[in-house]
Amino acid sequence: MYKTLLKCGSFLFLSLFSMNVQAKNITLAADLWCPYNCVPGSPNPGYMVEIARQALETDGRRVIYKIIPWDIAVSQALSGKISGVFGASAEDGEGLLHTDEPLGKTYNVYLVNTAVSLLEKDLDFDKLSIVALDGYDYGNSPLADYLKANVARKNVRMSSARQGLLSNAMLVANGAADMTIDEYSVVLNLMRERPDLAKNLKIIRPEGYKDQSIDVYISFSKNDPESQMFADAISEKVRQMRRSGELKALLQRYGLSDWKE
Repeated sequence: MYKTLLKCGSFLFLSLFSMNVQAKNITLAADLWCPYNCVPGSPNPGYMVEIARQALETDGRRVIYKIIPWDIAVSQALSGKISGVFGASAEDGEGLLHTDEPLGKTYNVYLVNTAVSLLEKDLDFDKLSIVALDGYDYGNSPLADYLKANVARKNVRMSSARQGLLSNAMLVANGAADMTIDEYSVVLNLMRERPDLAKNLKIIRPEGYKDQSIDVYISFSKNDPESQMFADAISEKVRQMRRSGELKALLQRYGLSDWKE
C-alpha cells in the first residue's frame, strides 16, 4: 500500500511539475500589413509570422497571431498584455525590445485618388484631405514631416483600424480622402489583391524615397523576462535561414527579395 501511495504521489507531483514548466504561448499582434503579416490562419500568413513560428514554436509553445489596430497592439505590448508586435520600427516601437536582426527594410510611398491629377513635386498638402494611421512611423518623407507638424489640421485624419492600409485605401478610392501614405510592398500587395480599389488609386513615389528606408523588427515586451530569449531566437533563425537559402525561398513566395541584398 505504501509503495502504491508513493508511486501515485510521485506521478501527481511530476504531472503538476510538468504543467508548471510547460512553455507558455507567445501572443504577437499588429494591424494587417501584408506581406509582412497577413490574414491569420491563411496559407500565407505573412513572412514575419512564418519566421516567428519557425523560431519560437518549440517545446510545445505556440505563437498566437492576432490582428488589432497598430496603436493598441503597441500599447498592449508595452504593458505586457501581449508578448510583442510584428513590424515595429525603432521609433514607433520605442520602449520595446527589438530583435538584433532587422526583419525587413521599408519604403513609404503615397497612395492618391486618380482624380488628384498632380505629380509629387506639385502636391500642396494644405489643399488635400489626408488620412494616415495613428502611431505609425512614416519616416522622413515630406508628407511624414507634414503629418507630424499638422496633425490637428482639419484636412488631416488619423485613423486606428485593424485593417490598416485597406481602411485608408478605401477612403481614398471612394473619394472620402485625397491621399494616404504607407509602405511600398504593402501598397503593391493591396493593389494586386483589390483591383476594384486599384482602378481609382495611383502610387506616387516621393523623391529619394529609397534613401528614406526604415528597418523593421519583431519586437517584444520588456515586462516579460523571456523576451530577450525570444528576440535572440528569431535573430538566429533569420541568420540560419539566410545561410541555408530558406529565407530567399520564403521571401520569393511573397514576391520579395532579401532586404540585405
